[in-house]
Amino acid sequence: MTDYLKKKGSLAIASHMKRIAESLSQDVAEIYKQYDFEFEPKWFLVFSLLAEQSPVTATEIADQLGVTHSAVNQIAQELIEHGYANSSQDKQDKRRQLLVFSNKGKSLAEKLEPFWIKVQAAIDELLEESGGQFLSGMYLLESSHNKQSLAKRMANMSHNQQQVQIVRYEAAYKKFFAELNIEWLNKYFAVEKEDEKLLCNPEAVLAGGGEIFFVLCDKKVVGTVALICLSADHYELAKMGVSSKYQGLGIGKKLLHTCINEAKRRGAKLLTLETCTVLKAAVNLYTKAGFVKYKPEHLSPFKRVDVYMRLKL
Repeated sequence: MTDYLKKKGSLAIASHMKRIAESLSQDVAEIYKQYDFEFEPKWFLVFSLLAEQSPVTATEIADQLGVTHSAVNQIAQELIEHGYANSSQDKQDKRRQLLVFSNKGKSLAEKLEPFWIKVQAAIDELLEESGGQFLSGMYLLESSHNKQSLAKRMANMSHNQQQVQIVRYEAAYKKFFAELNIEWLNKYFAVEKEDEKLLCNPEAVLAGGGEIFFVLCDKKVVGTVALICLSADHYELAKMGVSSKYQGLGIGKKLLHTCINEAKRRGAKLLTLETCTVLKAAVNLYTKAGFVKYKPEHLSPFKRVDVYMRLKL
């Protein structure tokens, strides 16, 4: 049977993660029954934290677990009903209601500790079989989502689609070619003499058969890149700079693919570039686009260059 969730890919990521979570939870629930433990998988985090930190308030538990106060209260109530915890008023601050681990809860925790070690070993084996990167990937996914939600990311995409425009070189854009490149050069390295030659005379790129592109956002020039013609079938990607105020919006990616498409349109067979390991985001961008590292016959005149990449078109 075709797995429809797999077919939908990242669009169904939430449903896929939910399915995995439910499947694992059912597995653990069955194991608890096999070992005659009166315990629900959904209690685990609250129960475990309570065993370590009792007495503690529901608010403190919610803050540490990153869940809602109501969700903690629901589980706390179930633990109290099963006799694993008690609710008690804080003697020093009567406004605070404490959740206290009961003797029955402590007894169960002692029995569960060696059991959980075995369960974790089984889970670790499962994760290892799946590549061993699931947990680290999940932590990164959660961190990235916390920094910027899907709603904000979609808003940025909509903004880009409506406002961002790629244009070719015009005399009016000349100063921006220099300014945008000098900005990143001074940030990471220094402007070298070879840089100055090209930045002061961008028309030389056009005279040599190349092209320079600019990105306009809200009619402001926020990015640029040069496509230098080395021969009829060989072009070089150079001097790509994006304003620091507009980074993270995919502008560099747009410039890169504009150059790739332009080189293909002109019948080029090879597109090369020079960069530096310090520029990790840039190297990653080029790698994702299909560029691979290689050893050139001649070294770059720029001191900062230590990475050479090429893309066969």
